[in-house]
Amino acid sequence: MKIIKDWKLFLETNKVKYGDNENIQYLLGYDNENNSYLVDDYPYGFRLRTQIRYWIETTNRGDRFCSQTKNPKTGRWNKPKKSTYSLLGFIYLDGNKHTHWKGVNIYTTPDEVNSLIQDIGGESKLKPQQLNQLKQFRGEKVEVKTTGGKVKPPYTIRFMKNYKKTEIIECILKFNRPDKVEIREIIEALKKTNQKKLEEVWQNDGIVRITTNGGGQLGIVTKDTYDEYKNLEE
Repeated sequence: MKIIKDWKLFLETNKVKYGDNENIQYLLGYDNENNSYLVDDYPYGFRLRTQIRYWIETTNRGDRFCSQTKNPKTGRWNKPKKSTYSLLGFIYLDGNKHTHWKGVNIYTTPDEVNSLIQDIGGESKLKPQQLNQLKQFRGEKVEVKTTGGKVKPPYTIRFMKNYKKTEIIECILKFNRPDKVEIREIIEALKKTNQKKLEEVWQNDGIVRITTNGGGQLGIVTKDTYDEYKNLEE
Protein backbone atom coordinates (compact mmCIF):
# COMPACT_ATOMS: atom_id res chain seq x y z
CA MET A 1 0.00 0.00 0.00
CA LYS A 2 1.28 3.45 -0.86
CA ILE A 3 0.43 6.26 1.59
CA ILE A 4 -0.40 9.43 -0.30
CA LYS A 5 0.69 12.51 1.64
CA ASP A 6 1.52 14.53 -1.43
CA TRP A 7 -1.53 14.58 -3.72
CA LYS A 8 0.77 14.66 -6.76
CA LEU A 9 1.97 11.14 -5.97
CA PHE A 10 -0.05 8.11 -7.01
CA LEU A 11 0.57 4.87 -8.87
CA GLU A 12 -0.71 5.75 -12.30
CA THR A 13 -2.71 8.73 -13.52
CA ASN A 14 -3.91 10.24 -16.74
CA LYS A 15 -4.86 13.90 -16.89
CA VAL A 16 -7.99 14.47 -18.94
CA LYS A 17 -10.70 17.03 -19.43
CA TYR A 18 -13.90 16.13 -17.67
CA GLY A 19 -17.22 17.90 -17.41
CA ASP A 20 -16.88 21.68 -17.50
CA ASN A 21 -13.19 21.77 -18.51
CA GLU A 22 -12.19 20.38 -15.12
CA ASN A 23 -8.88 18.53 -14.84
CA ILE A 24 -9.28 15.10 -13.34
CA GLN A 25 -6.82 12.29 -12.78
CA TYR A 26 -7.67 8.62 -13.07
CA LEU A 27 -6.18 6.32 -10.44
CA LEU A 28 -5.57 2.88 -11.86
CA GLY A 29 -4.29 -0.31 -10.32
CA TYR A 30 -5.91 -0.09 -6.89
CA ASP A 31 -7.82 -3.35 -6.64
CA ASN A 32 -7.94 -4.60 -3.02
CA GLU A 33 -7.52 -3.56 0.61
CA ASN A 34 -3.77 -4.12 0.59
CA ASN A 35 -3.32 -2.35 -2.73
CA SER A 36 -5.51 0.68 -2.17
CA TYR A 37 -5.38 4.45 -2.54
CA LEU A 38 -4.79 5.78 0.96
CA VAL A 39 -5.75 9.31 2.03
CA ASP A 40 -4.61 10.96 5.26
CA ASP A 41 -6.42 13.59 7.33
CA TYR A 42 -9.92 12.39 6.49
CA PRO A 43 -12.74 13.68 8.78
CA TYR A 44 -14.11 11.14 11.23
CA GLY A 45 -17.15 12.35 13.09
CA PHE A 46 -17.23 16.01 14.18
CA ARG A 47 -13.71 16.43 15.56
CA LEU A 48 -11.48 13.47 14.78
CA ARG A 49 -9.34 12.89 11.68
CA THR A 50 -8.27 9.56 10.28
CA GLN A 51 -7.26 7.65 7.15
CA ILE A 52 -9.47 6.30 4.40
CA ARG A 53 -8.56 3.96 1.58
CA TYR A 54 -10.22 3.33 -1.77
CA TRP A 55 -10.09 0.57 -4.35
CA ILE A 56 -12.10 -1.01 -7.18
CA GLU A 57 -13.17 -4.61 -6.57
CA THR A 58 -13.44 -6.64 -9.77
CA THR A 59 -15.34 -9.94 -9.93
CA ASN A 60 -17.28 -11.89 -12.54
CA ARG A 61 -20.25 -9.69 -11.59
CA GLY A 62 -18.43 -6.50 -12.60
CA ASP A 63 -16.70 -3.68 -10.71
CA ARG A 64 -17.66 -1.91 -7.51
CA PHE A 65 -16.18 1.01 -5.62
CA CYS A 66 -14.93 0.26 -2.11
CA SER A 67 -13.97 2.61 0.71
CA GLN A 68 -12.79 1.89 4.22
CA THR A 69 -12.01 4.21 7.14
CA LYS A 70 -9.73 3.52 10.09
CA ASN A 71 -11.12 3.97 13.59
CA PRO A 72 -8.75 6.54 15.14
CA LYS A 73 -9.67 5.36 18.64
CA THR A 74 -8.71 1.72 18.10
CA GLY A 75 -6.41 1.90 15.10
CA ARG A 76 -8.46 -0.81 13.39
CA TRP A 77 -10.02 -0.63 9.97
CA ASN A 78 -13.81 -0.46 9.89
CA LYS A 79 -15.94 -2.65 7.68
CA PRO A 80 -15.57 -1.62 4.00
CA LYS A 81 -18.42 0.17 2.27
CA LYS A 82 -19.09 -1.17 -1.20
CA SER A 83 -21.23 0.20 -4.01
CA THR A 84 -23.51 -1.82 -6.24
CA TYR A 85 -21.86 -3.47 -9.21
CA SER A 86 -21.19 -1.68 -12.50
CA LEU A 87 -19.85 -3.20 -15.69
CA LEU A 88 -16.66 -1.17 -15.28
CA GLY A 89 -15.50 1.21 -12.58
CA PHE A 90 -12.66 3.72 -12.22
CA ILE A 91 -11.42 5.94 -9.40
CA TYR A 92 -10.45 9.52 -10.16
CA LEU A 93 -9.52 12.80 -8.49
CA ASP A 94 -11.46 15.92 -9.40
CA GLY A 95 -10.01 19.39 -9.79
CA ASN A 96 -10.05 19.84 -6.00
CA LYS A 97 -8.21 16.54 -5.46
CA HIS A 98 -11.30 14.87 -4.02
CA THR A 99 -11.76 11.18 -4.67
CA HIS A 100 -14.69 9.94 -6.77
CA TRP A 101 -15.48 7.08 -9.07
CA LYS A 102 -17.46 6.58 -12.24
CA GLY A 103 -19.05 3.41 -13.51
CA VAL A 104 -20.22 2.03 -16.82
CA ASN A 105 -23.69 0.50 -16.85
CA ILE A 106 -26.21 -0.66 -19.42
CA TYR A 107 -27.41 2.92 -19.93
CA THR A 108 -23.94 4.21 -20.86
CA THR A 109 -23.73 4.83 -24.61
CA PRO A 110 -21.03 3.12 -26.73
CA ASP A 111 -19.50 6.52 -27.55
CA GLU A 112 -19.25 7.36 -23.84
CA VAL A 113 -17.61 4.02 -23.11
CA ASN A 114 -15.10 4.41 -25.94
CA SER A 115 -14.26 7.92 -24.78
CA LEU A 116 -13.75 6.73 -21.21
CA ILE A 117 -11.48 3.87 -22.28
CA GLN A 118 -9.42 6.31 -24.31
CA ASP A 119 -9.21 8.67 -21.32
CA ILE A 120 -7.76 6.03 -19.02
CA GLY A 121 -5.09 5.11 -21.57
CA GLY A 122 -6.70 2.39 -23.68
CA GLU A 123 -7.82 -1.21 -23.25
CA SER A 124 -4.32 -2.25 -22.13
CA LYS A 125 -5.07 -0.57 -18.78
CA LEU A 126 -7.92 -2.99 -18.09
CA LYS A 127 -7.68 -6.18 -16.07
CA PRO A 128 -8.65 -9.40 -17.92
CA GLN A 129 -12.06 -9.52 -16.21
CA GLN A 130 -12.68 -5.87 -17.06
CA LEU A 131 -11.72 -6.50 -20.68
CA ASN A 132 -14.24 -9.34 -20.83
CA GLN A 133 -16.92 -7.01 -19.45
CA LEU A 134 -16.07 -4.45 -22.11
CA LYS A 135 -16.25 -7.05 -24.89
CA GLN A 136 -19.62 -8.24 -23.62
CA PHE A 137 -20.88 -4.67 -23.51
CA ARG A 138 -19.93 -4.35 -27.17
CA GLY A 139 -21.84 -7.52 -28.04
CA GLU A 140 -18.84 -9.82 -28.42
CA LYS A 141 -19.33 -13.35 -27.16
CA VAL A 142 -16.97 -14.12 -24.30
CA GLU A 143 -16.64 -17.18 -22.13
CA VAL A 144 -17.57 -16.27 -18.56
CA LYS A 145 -16.01 -18.49 -15.91
CA THR A 146 -16.92 -19.10 -12.30
CA THR A 147 -14.41 -18.61 -9.48
CA GLY A 148 -13.74 -22.35 -9.79
CA GLY A 149 -12.76 -22.00 -13.44
CA LYS A 150 -15.87 -23.57 -14.96
CA VAL A 151 -17.42 -21.93 -18.01
CA LYS A 152 -20.81 -20.41 -17.23
CA PRO A 153 -23.72 -21.16 -19.58
CA PRO A 154 -24.76 -18.21 -21.78
CA TYR A 155 -28.01 -17.88 -19.83
CA THR A 156 -30.02 -19.23 -16.90
CA ILE A 157 -33.78 -19.71 -16.53
CA ARG A 158 -35.72 -19.68 -13.26
CA PHE A 159 -39.42 -20.28 -12.65
CA MET A 160 -40.99 -18.52 -9.67
CA LYS A 161 -44.17 -19.55 -7.83
CA ASN A 162 -46.68 -17.36 -6.00
CA TYR A 163 -46.46 -16.89 -2.25
CA LYS A 164 -48.67 -19.93 -1.67
CA LYS A 165 -46.31 -22.05 -3.81
CA THR A 166 -49.28 -23.32 -5.81
CA GLU A 167 -48.83 -21.62 -9.21
CA ILE A 168 -45.92 -20.65 -11.42
CA ILE A 169 -46.29 -16.92 -12.10
CA GLU A 170 -42.92 -15.80 -13.40
CA CYS A 171 -40.12 -16.97 -15.68
CA ILE A 172 -36.79 -15.13 -15.49
CA LEU A 173 -34.42 -15.58 -18.41
CA LYS A 174 -31.05 -14.07 -17.50
CA PHE A 175 -28.23 -13.73 -20.01
CA ASN A 176 -24.72 -13.81 -18.58
CA ARG A 177 -23.60 -10.63 -20.31
CA PRO A 178 -24.46 -6.97 -19.81
CA ASP A 179 -26.27 -6.19 -23.05
CA LYS A 180 -26.62 -6.85 -26.79
CA VAL A 181 -29.11 -9.72 -26.73
CA GLU A 182 -30.93 -10.49 -29.97
CA ILE A 183 -34.57 -11.54 -30.10
CA ARG A 184 -33.48 -14.74 -31.85
CA GLU A 185 -31.37 -15.69 -28.82
CA ILE A 186 -34.28 -15.03 -26.48
CA ILE A 187 -36.68 -17.21 -28.46
CA GLU A 188 -34.13 -20.01 -28.83
CA ALA A 189 -33.51 -20.01 -25.08
CA LEU A 190 -37.22 -20.11 -24.29
CA LYS A 191 -37.75 -22.94 -26.79
CA LYS A 192 -35.22 -25.07 -24.91
CA THR A 193 -36.85 -24.62 -21.53
CA ASN A 194 -39.76 -26.56 -20.03
CA GLN A 195 -42.67 -25.63 -22.30
CA LYS A 196 -45.30 -26.84 -19.85
CA LYS A 197 -44.01 -24.49 -17.14
CA LEU A 198 -43.69 -21.67 -19.64
CA GLU A 199 -47.30 -22.06 -20.73
CA GLU A 200 -48.38 -22.16 -17.09
CA VAL A 201 -46.81 -18.73 -16.51
CA TRP A 202 -48.93 -17.18 -19.24
CA GLN A 203 -52.06 -19.09 -18.21
CA ASN A 204 -51.70 -17.57 -14.73
CA ASP A 205 -51.28 -14.07 -16.19
CA GLY A 206 -47.65 -14.18 -15.14
CA ILE A 207 -44.55 -12.55 -16.64
CA VAL A 208 -41.68 -13.86 -18.73
CA ARG A 209 -38.90 -11.45 -17.85
CA ILE A 210 -35.65 -11.01 -19.79
CA THR A 211 -32.65 -9.72 -17.84
CA THR A 212 -28.88 -9.44 -18.19
CA ASN A 213 -25.85 -9.65 -15.97
CA GLY A 214 -25.55 -6.55 -13.84
CA GLY A 215 -29.30 -6.12 -13.32
CA GLY A 216 -30.30 -4.97 -16.79
CA GLN A 217 -34.01 -5.35 -17.61
CA LEU A 218 -34.52 -5.94 -21.34
CA GLY A 219 -38.29 -6.37 -21.13
CA ILE A 220 -40.92 -9.08 -21.12
CA VAL A 221 -42.08 -11.66 -23.67
CA THR A 222 -45.80 -12.23 -24.15
CA LYS A 223 -47.28 -15.49 -25.38
CA ASP A 224 -48.31 -13.87 -28.67
CA THR A 225 -44.77 -12.61 -29.27
CA TYR A 226 -43.27 -15.99 -28.40
CA ASP A 227 -45.65 -17.89 -30.68
CA GLU A 228 -45.05 -15.44 -33.53
CA TYR A 229 -41.27 -15.66 -33.44
CA LYS A 230 -41.23 -19.37 -32.65
CA ASN A 231 -43.29 -20.08 -35.76
CA LEU A 232 -40.95 -17.91 -37.86
CA GLU A 233 -37.93 -19.84 -36.62
CA GLU A 234 -39.61 -23.14 -37.40
